[in-house]
Formats: sequence, C-alpha cells, structure tokens
Amino acid sequence: MRNSILFILSLACISIIACKKNSITKQQETPLQTLVSTKFLDSIKIGDYPARESGYSFSSSKNGKITKLGCYMPDTLSYTVALWDSANQSLLQAISVKVTDPTKFNYADIAPIAITANKTYAITINNTVAGKAQKCFTLSKKSKLSLPIISGTINIKEEAWREGCSETCFPQDFFVSTTTLSGIPDFVFEPEN
Repeated sequence: MRNSILFILSLACISIIACKKNSITKQQETPLQTLVSTKFLDSIKIGDYPARESGYSFSSSKNGKITKLGCYMPDTLSYTVALWDSANQSLLQAISVKVTDPTKFNYADIAPIAITANKTYAITINNTVAGKAQKCFTLSKKSKLSLPIISGTINIKEEAWREGCSETCFPQDFFVSTTTLSGIPDFVFEPEN
C-alpha cells in the first residue's frame, strides 16, 4: 500500500514538472503587427502601386531567430515575402504567404533563420500576383512618421522598395521615410534571453 502511494505521488510530481516545462512559451515579436495593434501607426490606406518590392530594413538589439514571415495585404491572394541579408544583398528566405483574412496579418512558418544582433536585414513583399500588380496597404501616423522606429527588440530603420519588380528582387532604394511604410511585410522574431 505504501509503495502504491509513493508510486502515485511520484507520477503526480513528474506530471506537474512535465506540464511546467511544456507551458514555458518563448517570447515572440511581430514588429509591424505590434505597431498597428497598439495604434502607433494609426493611419491605414490602400495604395495602388505598379509592380514593386516593398518593405523595410531592420536590425535587432538581441540575437534570435525568425520563425515566420507574413504580410498585411488588402486582398485574399498569395504573396511572396522575402528576408534578405542587407550587407551582401543575399536572399535568406522567400515564401508564399496566403492572405486568408485581409483585416489581419497573415503568417507562414519557415525553417528558423538565425538573426545576429545589430546586423541589418531587410524584409520585403512583392505585390505582383499572376502577372498583375496588386494594391498594398500604406501605414503612417496622423502626426508625423519618423524612422527609425523601435518595436520590442526590433529597430525598423528605413523604408525599402524597388519599382519594376514583378518577381522577388532586392530593394535598391532605401530611405528614411517621414510619411509612410508600404507593403506591408512582417515576421515573427524569437529573441534569445
């Protein structure tokens, strides 16, 4: 009887420890979604652009990994979202993201990509689907947008774009916008503790 009680108590302790281990969640950041949901970027309009790659450059104050790429687009289509190493203009990942709800940010899982603190990257979205340029959201502040913007550990540095791209291409034009961010690509970042 005593052995049975000890066995049951041991199982209960193991179960509690296992539950606590499984309930530990990693911190996840979605920089643009956070800026929209907190109303920091408080003006959302639909822009009609020619074929283009749009997005922004960014860095993180911590090492970590990007686990999802996503976007915020006004039509229920699939768009190519790309992550770039800005220094050598190399494509780290490109994935098709299906927009199922245009009122929300939509994300697609990727194999985790290591992000080095203080290194500059770019995230972009191509607005061309089936050979036709699609409309994009444009985000701004009713007052004045001033880059860089800090969102969690992410520093959004410059708006990035390149017109005339009907397929994924590195954005050649980077500038510090005082009016808008267009695109709108986003990502899920898990910083290291």
